[in-house]
Amino acid sequence: MQRRTVGELAGVTGAQAGVLFLLGSSIEATIGEVARSLKATPSSMTELIDRMVAAGLIERRLDPDDGRVQRLTLTAKGETTRRVTLERVSALNTLMTDDFTEAEIAVVARWLDAVRIRFLGLPKSTAGLASGKS
Repeated sequence: MQRRTVGELAGVTGAQAGVLFLLGSSIEATIGEVARSLKATPSSMTELIDRMVAAGLIERRLDPDDGRVQRLTLTAKGETTRRVTLERVSALNTLMTDDFTEAEIAVVARWLDAVRIRFLGLPKSTAGLASGKS
């Protein structure tokens, strides 16, 4: 079986899905704000944003208060892709958690957080799995 991320199932990478989710919730942001939120470097984020602009998912707009600052917003295509990706994430969460109790899901989420912290050096997750079906 081929491994694929949820984002790839919707036609975007996992990193692109993260940007779409972030911009969908905050309407617009600078590249620096997106990079900080997604714990990425500004240079890698700039490359990602360039690809997303080229794909028609987001657009850059000059900040009305500071013409040196660019703000990122979703395009109509980006919003549609964000909604499709969210639907697929929700469906996948339902599939993964079906027939498990909230207590069982909480134990699995706690274990995954321990793996993230102890072996990957990543911060504790706030993902939907920890709060049950989303």
